[in-house]
Amino acid sequence: MVTVERVITPEDYRAFVQFVRQASSSPVTSLLVSLVALVLLYAGIQLSFFALGVPYDLPSAVASGFAVIAWVVIVARLSARALTPDGLVLGRKQLVLADEGIMDRSDHHQSLFQWPAVRRVGVTHRYYFILFDRVMGIIVPRRCFESDADDERFLRELTTRAPHAVDKLYDDLPAAR
Repeated sequence: MVTVERVITPEDYRAFVQFVRQASSSPVTSLLVSLVALVLLYAGIQLSFFALGVPYDLPSAVASGFAVIAWVVIVARLSARALTPDGLVLGRKQLVLADEGIMDRSDHHQSLFQWPAVRRVGVTHRYYFILFDRVMGIIVPRRCFESDADDERFLRELTTRAPHAVDKLYDDLPAAR
């Protein structure tokens, strides 16, 4: 059994969101989705001008498109800030790797994830991301380990329990503990 005491910060959550975003789509897919969205937006604007009998104005259409994109970005950033410091995601947590599974606890919750639920374990220089599906997972900042030996023991336990899932990515910059 391995126990890790951790404090999850908004920065940790942003790193998790970025990891999930990168893990679930390729740059080509993101570009393709963006292009399709822009074409649909443009077509919608064209049809609305036509339906209302209003002459089409390219500068207004471009400005409207940028306004919609800015609104989506602002709402996404504000939703990330809406997490409470002592809620289910942020704050002080205890993680236990045990025979029955991964136990995640705080003052407000306790969860048990059985080992077969682990779909992927992303290992980077700064984090372990234990994913149970494409967007749900547990954040384990590597700064939580008191020593390299504790860190290695944690990774060894994950590799033993979920060998199919461990994926050493090392896609972020090394950080001092």
